[in-house]
Amino acid sequence: MNLSHEAIMWLANGERGLSSETMFTALTGVDARDRNFPGIYHPWDTADFWRCENLLRKVPELRPNLPMMAQVSQPWKRLVEHWDAIVASFEAEIPGIFSNPNSRGDVSKTYALIKQCVSDT
Repeated sequence: MNLSHEAIMWLANGERGLSSETMFTALTGVDARDRNFPGIYHPWDTADFWRCENLLRKVPELRPNLPMMAQVSQPWKRLVEHWDAIVASFEAEIPGIFSNPNSRGDVSKTYALIKQCVSDT
């Protein structure tokens, strides 16, 4: 896959974490994972999820491929199924959270949604 300017900029300067690097790798075929942590990771908390949603906003051509993440693992499948609800919860708890990364507030409902998706029960 030829990477867009946006994708290259995210690789160089983006807010990256293990789960967003897993997402980038799965959706582009370009291995962006940290060599020290080459596994498959999913968002465990709101910070992880924020970085993944931020990736989709910074590299918008990846968003239509989000359903592909459901094939990566069971937690990713459940997260993809509830992605829009998690984003909506995040934005309801902290309006503007994705446009202003310095926004702060209580995201306990969003955290609970994420935990529900990634828990084994």
